[in-house]
Amino acid sequence: MSGKSTIDVDGKDDFYQAVGGIFFDYKRREIQNEFFYKEKYRNYLKENSHYDKWIVGDSRMLGITLEKSANLSIGGVTLKRALESLEQTILSKRAPKEILLALGVNDFITGYDVLEIKENFLHFIKLAKKNDVKLTVMSIFDTLFIATVNNDDLIVINKFVKEHTERNGFKWVDPNIQLSKNGRLQYKYTVDGLHLNEEGNKILTDFLRKNVMWEG
Repeated sequence: MSGKSTIDVDGKDDFYQAVGGIFFDYKRREIQNEFFYKEKYRNYLKENSHYDKWIVGDSRMLGITLEKSANLSIGGVTLKRALESLEQTILSKRAPKEILLALGVNDFITGYDVLEIKENFLHFIKLAKKNDVKLTVMSIFDTLFIATVNNDDLIVINKFVKEHTERNGFKWVDPNIQLSKNGRLQYKYTVDGLHLNEEGNKILTDFLRKNVMWEG
């Protein structure tokens, strides 16, 4: 086979990941969907205006339900887009009392570098502190054989974010303790190496219910 590299494809899931990684332009989607994400958040906030506790996540968090909270998770969203879309609300009188922030993996998939991802996390943490929003930050939990996500980079980001989260008096939670083994998301908990299956969602939900202590 000619070319600079080859990809080992053993089944349907491998094929979809390989083709998606080569031909899908995530950066282009990020730019094209800017208005979509802002409108989606706007609608979420209208529908859930009676909640003062938010889950701000991506597709990995869509299956998570926590008592007395609104799940504002959106498939494909990056930390960068969430920050742009929610900053003015957090700065306003409509700010929530508490946020569980569970984002970041799509920033890697989209192609943001580690430095920019660090800066966006730091901005979100400072924003929450400035406006007296109680923040819990969840680690970017590991992936399994996802070409666009380097788990070593996740370690770097998670270490940085944990340090700054706790330094600012907020809580850090890490589900890798239960979901991962040897630095990789366990196969038995995932459908595609990125998203959790039913068992994985149950473990994550139970973990968060024990470790995210909403007030009131």
